[in-house]
Amino acid sequence: MASLFSGAIYAQEEEAPEENKREVIRTYRENIGVTYDKSWAFTFKYRTDGWQIGADYNKTINYFKSSVFQFDIGELKHFKQTRQSKDPSGGIFGFNGIRPFVYGKQNSFYVAHANYGRRHLLAERARKNGVMVQFQYTGGISLGILKGYYLDIIPLQDDGSVDLDRPPVETGYVEGSDNGFTNFNRIVGYSGFAKGFGDLGFQPGLNANISFQFDWSNQDSFIKALEGGFHADVYFWNVPIMVSNNRFYFMSVYVGILLGKKKN
Repeated sequence: MASLFSGAIYAQEEEAPEENKREVIRTYRENIGVTYDKSWAFTFKYRTDGWQIGADYNKTINYFKSSVFQFDIGELKHFKQTRQSKDPSGGIFGFNGIRPFVYGKQNSFYVAHANYGRRHLLAERARKNGVMVQFQYTGGISLGILKGYYLDIIPLQDDGSVDLDRPPVETGYVEGSDNGFTNFNRIVGYSGFAKGFGDLGFQPGLNANISFQFDWSNQDSFIKALEGGFHADVYFWNVPIMVSNNRFYFMSVYVGILLGKKKN
């Protein structure tokens, strides 16, 4: 009898550590949170000077700090560029064949960022619901891509008057050439995105951003976050987006959304 009794006690002692472990894990998940080894998220950011889409990869250092790797691509715009149309009835996409255009624009400017930084936990979400707040700062390299911007221009007759009987000519900006690109009265509209790939140029640079993230996901393993912050791009020489008044830097505030998943 004694041996049976002691065996039962021994069995309970063997099971207790595993039960305690599960209880500790359950309590930790519900009341404190879960530390994940890594996470990834797709991102979209709307800047005051453009837009970006990309991906974030996060590697945990400890519960309150992690490393961040970011890659994104997007478009940056000149602070003075404004879309307009000779015939607004076609809407922003020019369904009537006359596309809106930016007067004085000679290039579109697309950019790819590769960044590294840190993310810090400022406030954990509540036990069941709430918002997790994080602060992050990143910096890295930029590769800017210039693509020629083409307009449909009314051609001229031999006597220098406009020739309305001939179709518009797709024309890019050529410095020092009087080809009608900067003559507002001869512009019909934008030639379309397919034009200008033969005039590609590249500009390297650096960038940095600081931001706050607000993750409202009610599941620890998923990311549903809003992000807001400040972004700066600096290039080694002026970026020729417009015919004049160009500069080598872009400063903007932005808002974005992140959707992703955390993994152990």
